[in-house]
Amino acid sequence: LVFRGETRRHNNNTTNRKTSNSSFPVPVSSLCFDRTGEPNGTRGLEIDFEGFDFCSDTMSKQSKEEHQRHMRILQRLLKKPENALCADCPSRSPRWASINLGVFICITCSGIHRGLGVHISKVRSTNLDTWFPEQVDFMTKMGNKKANAYWEAQCGPDFKKPGEQDRRNLEDYIRAKYTRSKYADPEAVAPTYE
Repeated sequence: LVFRGETRRHNNNTTNRKTSNSSFPVPVSSLCFDRTGEPNGTRGLEIDFEGFDFCSDTMSKQSKEEHQRHMRILQRLLKKPENALCADCPSRSPRWASINLGVFICITCSGIHRGLGVHISKVRSTNLDTWFPEQVDFMTKMGNKKANAYWEAQCGPDFKKPGEQDRRNLEDYIRAKYTRSKYADPEAVAPTYE
């Protein structure tokens, strides 16, 4: 984000005013406020928004089109029968994904995945977050059926996954499944995307 305009810095009851026609970068975090109401990392910096020119090149027309294309691909993947249920519990219509494990998961399981840490599972919303082309490609190649063929290879045909209402057992199952590879195929390499 780049601002053009006027800033005021307050130091010991004095105000220094700087007006400039040049632009200066302001990190997005400086626009966020902590619990005290002060901007994070910019204590004392006041920005006069009147007359400011906001410039952002993060969402060009091409990237918006690409984002919409990614969302359409993800929605098509979610309509496939093998992705109709959460990869980790029997919940219907998952709307979250672990982008490095290649699985679609429900909101309850997404919270558990986030708790595993990003070195194990990187969670994204299938309709809210921005996706990179490589991530969408990996999800297209994987999906719940193929991923679970590896991660649940040692689960017997009578194995029943815990439901989302049984949070404690569900969390234990997910941790065993992904952090300890308890049910994984010992002869295969884990299908993950970094």
